[in-house]
Amino acid sequence: MIKNKIRTIGALLLCAMMANVIIPANAKADTGNDWVVGTDESYSNQVIILDGNLIIQDGGNLILVS
Repeated sequence: MIKNKIRTIGALLLCAMMANVIIPANAKADTGNDWVVGTDESYSNQVIILDGNLIIQDGGNLILVS
């Protein structure tokens, strides 16, 4: 049972790393749980969990680096 939980957690972490899913710790939920980018934003080596939509507005620029 414990091995299955460890495998599941490991698989989820691997999927997140492979997808390069990054959400900044200081991301603001402007519209519900959506992440709205309206200016230049850049993040590297951060784990981000997005629970909503990613919206890049006109003039917005998002750079994610793993």
